[in-house]
Amino acid sequence: MADLSGRCSELRPLKRGILFSLLTWLLLAGRATCQAPGTSPGRIVVGTDLSITRLAGAWVPQAGAAISLRLTPRILVGGVGRVDLEHLTIASQGDVRVRFGYGGVRVEVQPWTRWPGLGFSLLAGAGNVDALEPNTGSVVDSENGAIIEPGISFTRALVGRVGLFATASWRHAFEFEDVVSLDSRDLSGPRLGIGLTLGPF
Repeated sequence: MADLSGRCSELRPLKRGILFSLLTWLLLAGRATCQAPGTSPGRIVVGTDLSITRLAGAWVPQAGAAISLRLTPRILVGGVGRVDLEHLTIASQGDVRVRFGYGGVRVEVQPWTRWPGLGFSLLAGAGNVDALEPNTGSVVDSENGAIIEPGISFTRALVGRVGLFATASWRHAFEFEDVVSLDSRDLSGPRLGIGLTLGPF
């Protein structure tokens, strides 16, 4: 089991990474609105989803939330955050549980007017993995790294401003070193999800 000393200060950089991502998104939104003072300030779309993702050879459920600004009819920029709903258990490490989450800035392009609901996206941000003691739930090890996640989605309007979407993506993890036998390769993998959007506003 990894030593806690010297690593406790590293447990929360993911929050700073998400905050940085949201601040970046706000700066992009403000710049976009300032460039076109006589036009609409843009359209906000929010969304939430449930998904399953592959971690260390097992399928794990995730929940996610996103907020985006439609810069043009075909380009959206926003912030996304995802966290697992069920912690993976590593039996070889004494049933230690693993908590994983990540977030960042996502750019989505909807290139074809013929299929307006089809979008291609790229998420870039940071992730955090915590190893939890099985009995008390206390953090015994933690590591942070970078996340790049290209994806594809299709959205269909339901009623009013509510839409239903399906999404598939592949997460690439970097700079995650050994955490209870897990590394970047174990944290990389596919994700399949379904969710709801609300907007634009």
